[in-house]
Amino acid sequence: RCLSEEEKDGSGSGILALQFPEWNEDDYYDLSSEYNFLKRDWRNVPYRTEFSSEEERMRFVTARRLVQAALESRDEGVKACRPGGCLSDIGAAIHAVADAYGYDTVRHYRGHGISTDFHCAPFVKHFRNDDKLELIPGMIFTIEPMIVEGTAECIEWEDQWTVVTEDFGRAAQFEHTVLITESGVEILTLP
Repeated sequence: RCLSEEEKDGSGSGILALQFPEWNEDDYYDLSSEYNFLKRDWRNVPYRTEFSSEEERMRFVTARRLVQAALESRDEGVKACRPGGCLSDIGAAIHAVADAYGYDTVRHYRGHGISTDFHCAPFVKHFRNDDKLELIPGMIFTIEPMIVEGTAECIEWEDQWTVVTEDFGRAAQFEHTVLITESGVEILTLP
């Protein structure tokens, strides 16, 4: 995980620090000293400004584009939520964004309801579908589209957790948990 400035004992070096679960709380690796080509954007997110080749630069640019498409698709899925709306409106909104970028959506994994059981109905398809379930106030579910550059077909590894696309292409995903209210939708995963 990324460490805050306070967690880094006030070192203030800033660019990026990574911590892995098997490390103790004091271990981190600060990339700023080795990679002076990292800059920060207006949100303080690190980004590269120098590349060893045009191919490397384009790979970086297309990765940022894929991440942007995933973020927009999740947000459009949330915007489609309203009392009296239809569950399939969410998938249609997400798929429209993926289409606009020339990407696809993974169909095997879906959003899910949140209740006393964790993964329960309604199951939210992140692609065009004909699920005619009316959205009613009080429903709580996740919207978590996976947007892919290549094939949407997936393979689950033997660890029963890791999933990759069949063509080992890049994918990006964002998630929100939402509540359908009397007047619209409330995002529950925001601070």
